[in-house]
Amino acid sequence: MVNALSVGDILDVVLTGVQPHRVLEVRTLAGSAAGSLTHRGHLALIACIDQGNSYSAEVIQRSGGSVVVRIERK
Repeated sequence: MVNALSVGDILDVVLTGVQPHRVLEVRTLAGSAAGSLTHRGHLALIACIDQGNSYSAEVIQRSGGSVVVRIERK
């Protein structure tokens, strides 16, 4: 799915799995899985989603299989 992403694409950030194996996943607006998020603040983001906040991720850079996104609260 990473190959289909372009700079400027907007993705939904969703929480999947059950504790203790929860995953921050990014999905296209059509609902297809695009990958998972890995970053230093992931536990804080999980807590915010648990509190009812929603987030989107904008693709700001793509190089091969690596994608950099900017996460923003909706």
